[in-house]
Amino acid sequence: MSRPLEIVIEALVLEGFDPASRDAIAASTVEALTALLREQDPLLHGGDTPRLVAQPIHLSSLSNPRVVGEGIARAVHAVLPGSSSRGAPG
Repeated sequence: MSRPLEIVIEALVLEGFDPASRDAIAASTVEALTALLREQDPLLHGGDTPRLVAQPIHLSSLSNPRVVGEGIARAVHAVLPGSSSRGAPG
């Protein structure tokens, strides 16, 4: 059974990337994180987690926005409580 889930990314620093790619990167991040959560829902115990900090990822500023979004999604997913990818953001 699907549960409502809200993940808020308070700050995301994209150094060296074209500002015009912002929306495409955001959309790719949402799409990839949604897919990861469907594959493996790490939030098995429920409850609020007030703050998590994902590890930095390093990608070329020439990377496709989809690749960047997927990297961000893996980094976020890796720090969620119960994630099997914990500690391995990308």
